Amino acid sequence: MKTILLVEDEQILREGYQLLLTEYGYRVVAKANGEQAIDYLHTHPLPDLILLDLLMPHMDGVQFLRATNVTTECPETSVIVFSNLSNPAKTSELLALGAKKHVLKAELGPKDLIKLVQTEIAA
Repeated sequence: MKTILLVEDEQILREGYQLLLTEYGYRVVAKANGEQAIDYLHTHPLPDLILLDLLMPHMDGVQFLRATNVTTECPETSVIVFSNLSNPAKTSELLALGAKKHVLKAELGPKDLIKLVQTEIAA
């Protein structure tokens, strides 16, 4: 079973995404911020995919990517940043820090999220 680390501060979204992804057969570990996600990564096997919100309290998505150094520490794990922040400079920074994609939540319905996850995990 493929594992997804879902890092999302909004509880209703976190629970909704977790339920949806679980229904499609994924094991989903949900964390509310980057600090919790890093703690998880230090004590558990690496997930197959990290779905990372960008704007979160305590440690945001950029800080998480900097702290984990995804490209060297987790090369087999894909990171998709999903946020409602649309900024080309920020997207370039996220990709340079190891994220595979930056997608807008507002443009991502449930079926789109599943297709994105399936495509990324299969790659």
